[in-house]
Amino acid sequence: MKYYLQYLWVAAAVAAWGGVPAQANTITGEIWENFTTTTLGNEQGTFANVATSSGARSADVTFSLTGPINFSSVVGGYTIGGFLGSGGATIVTGSGQAGNNLDNTLFYFSGMLSMVHGETYDLSHDDGAELSINGSDVVNSSIATDSFYTWTGASGNYNFQLAYAEVEGPPGILTMHSVPDGGSTMAMLGGVLTVMGGVARRIRK
Repeated sequence: MKYYLQYLWVAAAVAAWGGVPAQANTITGEIWENFTTTTLGNEQGTFANVATSSGARSADVTFSLTGPINFSSVVGGYTIGGFLGSGGATIVTGSGQAGNNLDNTLFYFSGMLSMVHGETYDLSHDDGAELSINGSDVVNSSIATDSFYTWTGASGNYNFQLAYAEVEGPPGILTMHSVPDGGSTMAMLGGVLTVMGGVARRIRK
């Protein structure tokens, strides 16, 4: 379910067509470790799992971020500290956990996002994520994928909440970019990757 090679192609495509990170103001975050099916029954990045986790115990790590959501273990390494560092986040409490493995972690972000009316955004998440802006869910996916949504509200700053789960091993990816062409390039790229995958399987045979 991991899509490391797809992520590299997506990153190259974003750079080529001029997509930019969605701008964020100050964000606060929490992380719970040892997030498994044994503890919660599933490994999905959802607000329900955040509520259950926060009700059971305090977060293992808290952090702050000023800037866009742009995290990658491919850049920072597959540890909590490496992942947070890749996106410019600062650990507030739980710095002793920074060297711990990123696998089986549940993240919760909250703060403000600057949204542009009519703009399409891509939340790239490996693994599952749930995103709410101004009280409405715009992304809710249990798998590693690119989730597109178009902002139909007025341009401005809005409250947001984001739950994200990193499970099943590397990589850990969480980025949010605007997509100037509404996602058509990404859709085309996805088709190309599917064809390439089929060709590769035939070659291996």
